[in-house]
Amino acid sequence: MRIILLLLILSTSIYGQTKLDSIFSIEFPTEPEKYEFTEKNEKAISFYSNDENESFVAMSMIKLDGETEFKNNLPNLKSLKKAYEKMIEVQIDAMRKKTFIFKDTAQIIINDFIGYKITYQDEHSGNQNAESILLLINGINFVATYSKVNEFNENNKNIFFNSIKIDTSKKPKQLAEPYDLKENLLELFFKLIFAIGLFYLWRKYKKTTGNNS
Repeated sequence: MRIILLLLILSTSIYGQTKLDSIFSIEFPTEPEKYEFTEKNEKAISFYSNDENESFVAMSMIKLDGETEFKNNLPNLKSLKKAYEKMIEVQIDAMRKKTFIFKDTAQIIINDFIGYKITYQDEHSGNQNAESILLLINGINFVATYSKVNEFNENNKNIFFNSIKIDTSKKPKQLAEPYDLKENLLELFFKLIFAIGLFYLWRKYKKTTGNNS
């Protein structure tokens, strides 16, 4: 019984979802290696699984002051798009250094979250040799990449990317709460009415007591 239970636990750790954090998880074909590092003002966690034919990588990156960064820089869709443009540029440059040449990019939707897909090609043949999925949620950059070592397997790539899961139980979001001008003006109006009411009661009290000083 203990042996069966141990096998079940091992099976879950190898073939189950690998959590990068409380939001993002993905399933690797084999048990991945884990690597953590801090570069400049960013903290990153990376999982990877490679063999002689293909490579699977998933990474999460967040600035050390990520919460402040999220609130200040992602108030609307326009700023989210700019953040993605920068994220895409960095990813393309990183992949180019590994001889994967940028081919195309497209906006995608995963669990109602906006993301981007980047495809890469071989410089000489023009054949696709890698693909990345980018997601920016709660100010955290998630990148999942499938790439060719000796063989590009479309089915394995799709299985890897289709296993991406986003835990929505804690209500993650891509945009910080926008400043609602209408709501704040309404709040200011009620505060003003309250202040006028207090002033009116004070004046009435003065007249009633005959104390006008």
